[in-house]
Amino acid sequence: MSEAIWGLVEHSYVQKGNLPKDCYRDCWEVYAAERYKKSRVFREYFKENFGWYIKGMDDVAKKLDAQDQISRSRQ
Repeated sequence: MSEAIWGLVEHSYVQKGNLPKDCYRDCWEVYAAERYKKSRVFREYFKENFGWYIKGMDDVAKKLDAQDQISRSRQ
C-alpha cells in the first residue's frame, strides 16, 4: 500500500506544474503530509526505497519529515 501511495504522491509532484498552484499546495501536499504523519510504515518505506523515486522526492520527504517533527514537538 505504501508503494501505491508514494507513487501517487510522486505523480502529483511530477505534474504539479500542470496543476493549479493551490491544487498542489492545498490538496496533494496536505494529503502527503497526513499520510506521512499517521503512518510509521509509510515513512519507513520511503526511507528504505527512496532510490526508486525521482530526485525531487527526497526533498518532498525531507519537508514532510520536518513538518512531522514540528507537529510532534507541539504535542
